[in-house]
Amino acid sequence: MKTSNRNSKKLLSTISTITLSLSLLLTPILTSPTLASDNITNTQSTKSAKQATLKSITITTPPTKTVYYWNGKFDPTGMIVTANYSDNTHKDVTNLCTNNFDSSTVGNKIVTVKFGGKRAGFRIKVKYELTENPDRPVKYIL
Repeated sequence: MKTSNRNSKKLLSTISTITLSLSLLLTPILTSPTLASDNITNTQSTKSAKQATLKSITITTPPTKTVYYWNGKFDPTGMIVTANYSDNTHKDVTNLCTNNFDSSTVGNKIVTVKFGGKRAGFRIKVKYELTENPDRPVKYIL
């Protein structure tokens, strides 16, 4: 009976050691925080941040050239257009803007710049020059 009892204790000790070892090996797998199903659940339960909306555009710096000759081409050099958003952020959108530049008539004009449905403007002067100018080559008819 003593031998049997001793063998039972050894067997129980061996089973406990195997169980503990197996438990230590499997614990990281069973409790891993990066399971795909956890990520999906967390993503779905997180509320998305409110997207900022465009409030206005500003011509932060007007173009360097503001005097043009009749039928001259628009030169945006130096112009900076800034988009102003509802979350108080600002973005340079100069290269994304459209404008209504027109030098087909002479006089003082306002050029309107547009981006995202918003508008801003700056003043130019278009003049007619009888002498040769760099914007409009002289053509001679013989």
